[in-house]
Amino acid sequence: MRCVCWPLTRCMTATCTKDVRADIQRSLGLQNCLHILGPMNRPNLKYVVRPRTTFEDDLTGVFGLPSLPERVVDNTAITPTSSSIVYVPTKARSDELAAWLQKAGVAAASYHAGLPIQDRHDIHRAFLMDELQVVVATIAFGMGIDKSSVRRVVHYGGARSLENYVQQCGRAGRDGEDAECITFFRPGDLQEARTLILQDCGRASEERGRHMLQLHAKFAAFLSDSSQCRRARLLQHFDEEPQQLSHEPVEQRKGECIQVGSLPARCSWCDVCLAAPSQASAAPAQGCDFTQECRVLLQCVSACGGMTGSALPCALAAGQATDKLRARNLHLHRAFGSGRHKAHSWWKAFLPHLLQAGLLQEKPARLANGFSYAALSVTEQGLRMQSAHPAQPFCLSPVPSDLAPPAPKPTPKTLRSPAMLPGTETPSGESASQTFLDSKKQELYRRLSHIRQQWMRRLNIMGESLVSNPVLRMLAEIRPSSVQAAQQTVPGLPLLLTEQLASLLEALVSEVNKLPACDCRLVVRFRPFLFQPAPN
Repeated sequence: MRCVCWPLTRCMTATCTKDVRADIQRSLGLQNCLHILGPMNRPNLKYVVRPRTTFEDDLTGVFGLPSLPERVVDNTAITPTSSSIVYVPTKARSDELAAWLQKAGVAAASYHAGLPIQDRHDIHRAFLMDELQVVVATIAFGMGIDKSSVRRVVHYGGARSLENYVQQCGRAGRDGEDAECITFFRPGDLQEARTLILQDCGRASEERGRHMLQLHAKFAAFLSDSSQCRRARLLQHFDEEPQQLSHEPVEQRKGECIQVGSLPARCSWCDVCLAAPSQASAAPAQGCDFTQECRVLLQCVSACGGMTGSALPCALAAGQATDKLRARNLHLHRAFGSGRHKAHSWWKAFLPHLLQAGLLQEKPARLANGFSYAALSVTEQGLRMQSAHPAQPFCLSPVPSDLAPPAPKPTPKTLRSPAMLPGTETPSGESASQTFLDSKKQELYRRLSHIRQQWMRRLNIMGESLVSNPVLRMLAEIRPSSVQAAQQTVPGLPLLLTEQLASLLEALVSEVNKLPACDCRLVVRFRPFLFQPAPN
């Protein structure tokens, strides 16, 4: 076939780095390819990383627990009752967390490959129909779901790579409305993910196992570092750059990653940027030279012979005479304690940065009992770093938060009453009126969403694909007087209406016109609405 006529070939993927694109092209034997790339950034997604503790402490605030008196699924904004997908690494944790949410009064279900096909189909349908608020799933669920109004994706334990993370976060906010992506993790979760990767490596080639461990090391660095904008790190991984500006914009739109001169990049829509917006723009990114520490750790890894995990070299650097070190007589090695000026935890946090820089590498190996582990060794690049005189500099900028020295405790300050602080005046006049009008539109949007929800359940129709959330928002903004006017003024409404869809639009337009257009004093209260078809 190749000799006669090579067929036209199109390859499509959602998340793909430059190296993966090259691998795909090489594997398929394609030449003279045209690469059409879209931006990976989704400005409507808010990225948040939090420490993981217990179900109760972590999820009570997220889902508004103890349970609200009436939990109606509300996807008009990010709310405690919004449609959510919670990703977990194992089937056991999926069942455990779903049971906990159900006990707390949340309409939740577990979803994984261990369930019968019919059960998975029923859960999927109930989630699309807003009968279920939360699905606690392994990766099996995320790749097939296409619900545009998911407002929240939670990773309870982290993903395996940044590619997996971005794909799973991409389940949220597909209608263009705001959504949040929250990751709860603790250091033990990273080891759990590595264990799962190593189990898979037993069924794959060594090269693939090494590649998966490298990808996981980059994701671990993403979670551990709270000094740099989350969105900027994701852009960097996918070979993109923040928008470069020469001066501060008058108003930055959230979710757009910008960099002004040498200041740190920021997006105003992730936990790092929201926690310290003033610090993010106060000074250029400060770097630090870690050349000495880099050479110390490389020497310790070499001393361990390249057939141990990461724990032994870190203990050797910190000068901790553990039983495993003594068994290998490494407590007598000249590298023992060469990094005593840093704590053992610091060396554990520093090691992934050497992996990411290509100075160290991990590859799957097996113990005598058959268990797999990640063997750590120095790369050719790392050996050159060790022997170079003078030493090649190894700098990190900005300094990752887990490597930075503890910040000094702030000096207590006496603040004036909030009423006296500048910029805290109560809005009045035109601004207060505009704020009130915006709240009315949001309340109307919420009621229209509830009408569509009741219509979906009554007729067993997936209504979001016919009348999406952006269309409902436009109806609340424009407030057309009839179905015909709505079709002419609201983008996205179908022009050809079935009898069932016409009844929905008539109900929506009727609700829109219940409110006087000019009465700014009218307060709209949300109340349960029972859908009734329009009279013939």
